[in-house]
Amino acid sequence: ELLPEDLWLDAGKSFSKYFTVYGELAASRVSKFLNHNNEIVRLGMPQMIGKTHEILEFKNMRTFGVYLDFIAFSENNVPMIKLANQIAEKFNLTYFIKYHPSLRNISYSEYVSEKCINEYRNDVSANDLVKDIDFALVCMSSMFGELLYQGLPTFRFISSEKDMYAGIEQLKISTIEDFGKYYDMAINSVTYEEMEQSISMICGLDDPAKKYTDFLKGFAFDE
Repeated sequence: ELLPEDLWLDAGKSFSKYFTVYGELAASRVSKFLNHNNEIVRLGMPQMIGKTHEILEFKNMRTFGVYLDFIAFSENNVPMIKLANQIAEKFNLTYFIKYHPSLRNISYSEYVSEKCINEYRNDVSANDLVKDIDFALVCMSSMFGELLYQGLPTFRFISSEKDMYAGIEQLKISTIEDFGKYYDMAINSVTYEEMEQSISMICGLDDPAKKYTDFLKGFAFDE
């Protein structure tokens, strides 16, 4: 059984001088496995290079996105879809599901309700869908950080003690009641403050392009 911390085990085999991570959350995890010769460098998410960190204006499109977990943690997907069905029914919303590329031979069509308006696979980019929704629901996916960085309210579904983002207390939901507490304040400063706190832990708020450029320039001439 794969646990979130297992993803860091190979870090202990690193002989490199530098070990690059997205931000403080990853740094705190990987530091437990690295030897004293490794220097942890926090550079942000390369996926966000060219994208602007901002708070999106609430569009009230009454649609949200469900970004499914990758194959290693796919046991989270059915419970997350069931929660999405509850959210859509109670608040009269529609939603779509976005498959992770690793789920190419798996279908969840039997679990979605009539409130699900589409099931996207690899033909549509996960980030391209941001403009069509008011908020997103994720679990272990890296989309949690990517969507927050782009200013989209994004809630993290917790279905077990496994938690890729353990240490981040903001924006966690497990039940329809948890979500209900957020929904009424979805466009106010409380939610956005929690978004900023989460982003700071995952990848920081600085421009990743500058951080990668500065690091690589120094590394190229490091003797």
